[in-house]
Amino acid sequence: MSYLRRWLLGTLVVLLVATACSSAGDGESAGPSERSEEALPSGTPPASRSVEPTPQGQQKPNIVLFLTDDQTLEEMAVMPQTRRLIGDRGVTFTRAFAQYPLCCPMRATLMTGQLPHNHGVLGNEPPWGGYSAFDASSTMPQWLQEAGYRTGIVGKWFNGYPVEGDVTHIDPGWDDWYVPVWQPYNYRRFNVNENGTVRRHRQYQTDWQADQMSELVGRYAAEDVPFFLYGSFLAPHVGTPREPDDPPQQKTPNVADEYRGRFGKPLPDKPNRPERDLSDKNEWWFQQRLSKRFTTAGMTAAYQQRRESLLSVDDAVAQVVQRLREEGELDDTLLVFTSDNGYLLGEHGQRNQKIFGYEDSIRVPLLVAGPGIPAGEERDQPVSLVDLPATFLRRAGAEPGLRQDGLDLQRVVDDPAYAADRRLLLEAGGWPKPDIDRMYTGIRTADGRVLLRYWNDHVETYDLAEDPHQLDGTTSRAEEAWREDLLAELDELETCAGARACNPGVGE
Repeated sequence: MSYLRRWLLGTLVVLLVATACSSAGDGESAGPSERSEEALPSGTPPASRSVEPTPQGQQKPNIVLFLTDDQTLEEMAVMPQTRRLIGDRGVTFTRAFAQYPLCCPMRATLMTGQLPHNHGVLGNEPPWGGYSAFDASSTMPQWLQEAGYRTGIVGKWFNGYPVEGDVTHIDPGWDDWYVPVWQPYNYRRFNVNENGTVRRHRQYQTDWQADQMSELVGRYAAEDVPFFLYGSFLAPHVGTPREPDDPPQQKTPNVADEYRGRFGKPLPDKPNRPERDLSDKNEWWFQQRLSKRFTTAGMTAAYQQRRESLLSVDDAVAQVVQRLREEGELDDTLLVFTSDNGYLLGEHGQRNQKIFGYEDSIRVPLLVAGPGIPAGEERDQPVSLVDLPATFLRRAGAEPGLRQDGLDLQRVVDDPAYAADRRLLLEAGGWPKPDIDRMYTGIRTADGRVLLRYWNDHVETYDLAEDPHQLDGTTSRAEEAWREDLLAELDELETCAGARACNPGVGE
């Protein structure tokens, strides 16, 4: 039985007993308060353990976050169980973005509620990023713990974790820590720091994650406390071991045996895959692509195997949701499915790449279901991964220890007009040169206008209504006015802090 049902039942019994006692009037006293405790059904928590309402007047929900690695928006097509169990039961955000489309910066955003230029993780490796740049002293799991939550993570943490010689280290804020160490990108042979003990596993990593998350759901349900469970999947990121049919010089994910070869479709044609004329793009960066030869066979294999690896994630989501249902927790659980960034599979001449501020890279899936979320609806306001911590904290009645840059998605759900004109900062930084702060900053507007300004003052502008594949980044006469407006706004936005400053166009 879920903690919410137990609380309601216990409260009802206490009220009935209190009513009976008061109705005794001038007759015999009802006796000491212990009689109310005796009247509680077996297993019901006493009144002192009742769950306090959140500021919205709702009980604190469990929160389960499913995160994939490098998944594109298009790849949701191969995950019917996830779409049914979360999307059909809740809201699908059709325009969700990773504002810095790279692993570590966005994962730090998910743990802090801050944009990368504020939390300081500006890449995947030192000196700009990775685990060594992440400040774990004040993060969302700690704030949730302070609000009465149990917290657990299963899966990938940050590139560079753990630091050498400290493989049993656990960051503050986590009651349960199941994080791979050494060879975290090996799908079949991996070692895990399990609450301070390193254990070796020899099974498909996604299946192990599903089993471990399900076990934690059962444990937390028995403890009758709200919980935050973070499942961080490796798929569809490239990984080992290589398979016999993998093309040379092309990295792919490893696929579970039951799904290998499931997709035989050719790589779909797209006007920007590969984009032949790159004269409008940043000259320095796109010279680097010449060392990475685009081959249709290689991209096709990656396209197919990425989708096949996601079938196991789809099964994992279904397994965890089923365990929540069996434990009586599903109706009290906020379910969230998303990815840390998109991916370029040949678009704009890039293979095995993200980081760029192009649509295929910054767009991510985002599905949310649970208490207070209507079923089977869509919202098209621009939203971001930075909004998830603000949403979780608000629903949990938790106080953040850092200034939050995101919005509460509940407002987006409740009011389709809210944030409809929102403009999002795009940024990527600390790379490719050691003496620059950020590779680029940019703005993505709600009406599909994109401006990217690189460290070398190269500027690209796109009107997605006219150029949906972002083939021509040169500024046309029609774009000149809004180009200057966005450049002026970018000067302020690229150093913003706080939800109001970082989300122009939202209003009050």
